[in-house]
Amino acid sequence: RLYERRADWQIGTVPRGGLFLTAGADVQKDRIEVSIWAWGRGLRSWLVDHIVLAGGPESAATWAALDELLGRTWPHTSG
Repeated sequence: RLYERRADWQIGTVPRGGLFLTAGADVQKDRIEVSIWAWGRGLRSWLVDHIVLAGGPESAATWAALDELLGRTWPHTSG
């Protein structure tokens, strides 16, 4: 059943119906893993991207990379 409900869209692109994005970051000792989610009506959600930033939380460069990532723009399928 779950397989039948799958949607087809390109990773890194906000699918039709996506109205806004949120990001969640999992901080590990050697990396930060970031998931970008699109949200639509009725709490519908899509995983838009998952990015792994190398470097631990003690590194200023890692946090700078996270700041840069959070300022990024993801394209929407409707342009």
